[in-house]
Amino acid sequence: MTTPRSRPACRSLQAVPANLSPCSAAEGPSLEAVDRRKPQPSLARWACDMGIPAEAAVHVGLAGVADEDVFAHALAWDQIVVTVNVGDFMRLAAAIEVHPGVIALREAGLNAEEQWLRVQSALQLINQSRDPDMVNRVLEVQSDVVVRWHEIPAS
Repeated sequence: MTTPRSRPACRSLQAVPANLSPCSAAEGPSLEAVDRRKPQPSLARWACDMGIPAEAAVHVGLAGVADEDVFAHALAWDQIVVTVNVGDFMRLAAAIEVHPGVIALREAGLNAEEQWLRVQSALQLINQSRDPDMVNRVLEVQSDVVVRWHEIPAS
């Protein structure tokens, strides 16, 4: 299990050592951009640029580690996981009683800009909903249309 450490302020990913978070906030949920097969650390930078606390798995020493370790890190930091590795992270979310949420990008082969457009759509939907809390929720996104919003584990 990952042990929480003090979090640095939001800053450019290029200036961040591999063992530090590129962007974070003292309170509230944040995003963990995850795709061990093809990391898109630019998603975290773009989120930071918009004032959304975020970090890329690759920049916190989690490149190439097991999904369970990445998910444990997200849990320790109360981070919503953003991933294209949908099946594995939905399985991990279903296996525990409480998790901060998952944004699942259902399309393979998206470049960073296309992934970011999907994440922005998801964040807009979350912010516009009557209940923007993502605890135990999964938002599955395909194209710029939300495919499914549901709870895992089911209530």
